[in-house]
Amino acid sequence: RRRSRAISFENRKLKMKSALGSQKWLTIHEFVDTLDMLNNLKAKGYQIIATDLQPGAQPITELHSPEVHASRDNKIALIFGNEEAGISEQLRQLCDLRVFIPMRGFAESFNLSVATAAILSRLDALNFIPPQQLSIQEQNQLIFLWLSRSIGYKSTS
Repeated sequence: RRRSRAISFENRKLKMKSALGSQKWLTIHEFVDTLDMLNNLKAKGYQIIATDLQPGAQPITELHSPEVHASRDNKIALIFGNEEAGISEQLRQLCDLRVFIPMRGFAESFNLSVATAAILSRLDALNFIPPQQLSIQEQNQLIFLWLSRSIGYKSTS
C-alpha cells in the first residue's frame, strides 16, 4: 500500500529552490488521494495520460492524434510515476492512456525533467499543444498573480 504525504503550498514553494522563482507561476491543487484527484480532473474534462512500463502501455513514439483527442478545447493531465515503483495499480486502471519512452543503451529511465520534456515534445509534434495567445486582460491577470505571489500578498477573496 502506498502512502500519500500532504505537502502544503507554502512548504512546496520553499523546497523549489532550483526553479529560481518559476514556482510563482504554478497553481498547485492539493487532493486527499489519487482517486479524488482523478475524479476532479475527469469531471473537468481532462484526458488522463500516464507514463508506465507495464504491459499495455504504448511507446510515446507511436502515439497519434486520435488517441490524444487533439483539439484546442480538450485538456490533458500528464501523470509521471515514481522512478522506482512507477504508478499505482489504481491509477493504471483509471487513466485513459498509458505511454512509455523507448530507451536505447544501458539507461533504464530518464529523470523527471527529461521524461516530461520528451512527452511534451511528442504532444507538441502532434499539434496538441496550441500556441497560447492570451488576451491583454488575461496577461494582466497573470502578471498580477505572479507579482502578488512574489511579494507574499494574501488575497482576501
